Order: sequence, then C-alpha cells, then structure tokens
Amino acid sequence: MDEQEIVDRAEVVEDPGDLFPNGAVNEPRWVAEDPETGSRGIGQFELEARVNLVHAVIAHRDDPETDVGYVSVGRDRTYEMKWRSDAGLADRVRDALSL
Repeated sequence: MDEQEIVDRAEVVEDPGDLFPNGAVNEPRWVAEDPETGSRGIGQFELEARVNLVHAVIAHRDDPETDVGYVSVGRDRTYEMKWRSDAGLADRVRDALSL
C-alpha cells in the first residue's frame, strides 16, 4: 500500500468539535479519515493529521481480523477504535462466555 495514496484519499476536517468525549480542547485539532478503512489520524495541523492517518491505516492493514478502524495521534500512539463497533464488542463478550 502506497503511503501517498492514503494521504491523497484522506478526508480532512479542521476542529470537528465533538472529537473528545470529555469536552472541548482549546488547541486546534485536525482529523484525517480514510474512507476505505474508517481509520483516523489526529494532529494539531493538517499535515500531522495526514501522517498520523498513515500510521492508523497501516495498523488496520496489519490486523486483518479487525472490523473497525484505528486512530493515531502519533507513531507509537495508535489504537483500535473498538468503541465504534458495539456489535463487535458484544460478539467478543458472547464468544468469551461461550454463549
């Protein structure tokens, strides 16, 4: 997968407002989202968000069993967005309990 391809297809928004569940952040934030994987990169400026998106998409590609995207705020700060798939979480709980 070409990193430039990920950067080019990104949908980028400045300061989406509802990014953090615990309230607003006073610093500007940019969010780049990959329409193919649902992964997101977050940064203080647009280029940083796009670069972080590349980290998120690579993590998604490296985890073929996931059904949700990844979010990245830096190279070593990339996480699966498990909260975006309640059904996936419910399925994992059912599987763990052998129901």
